[in-house]
Amino acid sequence: MPDELWSAAMTEAKAEGRSLTDVIVGDLHRYVNRRRRERGVLDGESKPSEKSDNSPE
Repeated sequence: MPDELWSAAMTEAKAEGRSLTDVIVGDLHRYVNRRRRERGVLDGESKPSEKSDNSPE
């Protein structure tokens, strides 16, 4: 990670009264949940099943 980005992130987190770890964890949760929504898979749900070749249409 570039030093400038790390320093800027630390400064912003501190200004909000948050730790950088808290910011990173929150952003990772948003990223994972967005990707799951895009795939149609949400927390606690199983992946939608795909039709098998022998399934009636």
